[in-house]
Amino acid sequence: MLSGIQRAILAGNDWGGVVYCVASALWPERVSGLGAYAGYHVVDVERLGHAFAPASEHVQWYQHMFQLERGRECLV
Repeated sequence: MLSGIQRAILAGNDWGGVVYCVASALWPERVSGLGAYAGYHVVDVERLGHAFAPASEHVQWYQHMFQLERGRECLV
């Protein structure tokens, strides 16, 4: 632990935002606030292999979805 810091507000941009999102998910008792800008989501990669309900997929149509088997499953 650095300098005896028990809790912190974390902020990051791009991949730094991902790092702090993961830290917040793993150690929520240590994070009192989070600011992440232009980053990437923490995702359940295994779950992304299958389609969600059509209403959810409708609002998540962006191109990278179609680079996965999940995209093909949505189109069937």
